[in-house]
Amino acid sequence: MFCLLILITGWIACDTEPELIPPPAEDKDLIIASIPQSARSEISPVVLEEQIINEESMIVNHRLEESTKIDRDSSGKAGFALPERAGPASAEYQYYIVDTLHHSPEANILLIGRSYAYENVIWLCIYNKHKQLTEHREVYYDNTEGMLEVASEIRNNKIHIYTANEFEVGNKKDTVIYRIDREYKLVKVSQ
Repeated sequence: MFCLLILITGWIACDTEPELIPPPAEDKDLIIASIPQSARSEISPVVLEEQIINEESMIVNHRLEESTKIDRDSSGKAGFALPERAGPASAEYQYYIVDTLHHSPEANILLIGRSYAYENVIWLCIYNKHKQLTEHREVYYDNTEGMLEVASEIRNNKIHIYTANEFEVGNKKDTVIYRIDREYKLVKVSQ
């Protein structure tokens, strides 16, 4: 009987999986501290919603026109300003909050769009905690001529902006990548 009890106990002990215990907090701090300061500056506290911003996602799928519509004249009263390139108030222009990419007590990052009969534009806009526009980049553009197109992809907290410009000699195509640093500034990563 005693042998059977030892056998069962040994079998149960061998069949159990090891318990996974997370390292103590001080070990995690050591791991982070072991990352060189230069590499730590590349790690952004800003987590952006990943998405593709192109003609298919915004126009063909009606995402722009189905977004929250805002009035150009009252946008400042609502707590945020539009980029200067948004143009003057006009009945021909329709403005939208397309998406919120990031929201925190320090800043909000929004996609703001403008539609017009002959062109559509979307900007990535960074607003500080006082709701002031501090940074913006055009992340989408199309027009009926088709001579200039801008599309973007947001992935891994980086903004990839693709531009095709037929006005330039040789139909210039360009890709610029940005990230947002700890002070909520757009920083060019590569071109």
